[in-house]
Amino acid sequence: MPYKDREAERQYKKQYYIKNKEKIKEHNKQYRLDHREERAEYNKQWANNNKEKLKEYNKQWRKDNPERCKQNRKKWFEEHPEYNRKEDMKEYNRKNRDKRKEYYENNKEKISERGKLYYKKNRNAIMKYNKQWYEDNKEHSKQWKRQYYKTLKGKLNIRKGYCKRKRNLGFIPLNEWFVNCEGHHISENFVIFIPKAKHQSISHNIWTWQGMDKMNKLAMEYL
Repeated sequence: MPYKDREAERQYKKQYYIKNKEKIKEHNKQYRLDHREERAEYNKQWANNNKEKLKEYNKQWRKDNPERCKQNRKKWFEEHPEYNRKEDMKEYNRKNRDKRKEYYENNKEKISERGKLYYKKNRNAIMKYNKQWYEDNKEHSKQWKRQYYKTLKGKLNIRKGYCKRKRNLGFIPLNEWFVNCEGHHISENFVIFIPKAKHQSISHNIWTWQGMDKMNKLAMEYL
């Protein structure tokens, strides 16, 4: 059928589609059923050839349609009640431990910024969740803390928090922690671990600097 111009052609096709919507829908459905394998192979090949393009498109679509994404996820989980996401993620992490470790090492700054941005956008929800989790798991949390504070990292973090909150001091160790030691501040930020007996052998005060020269000289011997 000849058309006067492209606009006339467009309007004709539009009207035809409106009048034959159900017929076209059934035809397309039957075509997909009759050519399922061909279409699957074509889609697979197209996806392999356009990975970056597809990735960017999907990313933008999820960004533009958050509610649709939420509804689709909800629908999928309702249709698959047997799916255990927690166990599935645990199994995936176990199988891809080295891969995940490599990704983290190569993207530390990116991951850190992403985490900060997510926390900033969802601060109230995260705090609410953490509060509820603590209420539901008080005994587990207490047991974990007891075990953690027995570790070297836990002990150092306790000292670091104490110095920051109670004494307005930093906590940057210049040597390794060892048994029966105490951390001596040679300045407001830097700490040297020395034997407890040595640390208490000289009276000193970082704010008045009383005894600090002698104590610092003694501490420097352990570097």
